[in-house]
Amino acid sequence: MASNTLAPAAKFPHAMNVVALRPDNRIRAMRDRAGVTIEQLANRTGIQLKLLHRFENEPDFPGFKFSHARTIAAALDCAASDLMADSDVPYRLSDFERQLLHRCRASK
Repeated sequence: MASNTLAPAAKFPHAMNVVALRPDNRIRAMRDRAGVTIEQLANRTGIQLKLLHRFENEPDFPGFKFSHARTIAAALDCAASDLMADSDVPYRLSDFERQLLHRCRASK
């Protein structure tokens, strides 16, 4: 197999469970926007407070998984992509664009 090709997933079944995400301190921003303390977020999500602190303060923390992003996003009433760094989500809508989209959908 050439070095620049990917190995079939069948050879690495555990690889499907590994997702590298960088919250880039957007968890704190979205939490602040929702008016939720980190303790309240821990209670809402069932994620340990110590782990949430690491997610917020260590953007490259390897233990942050997509399942965490989904759980936190649900607790903060936002999309999981809202928790990711802008460089990881280049198509992110601004707050104004999101409000405009909601208004357009509501008017139909």
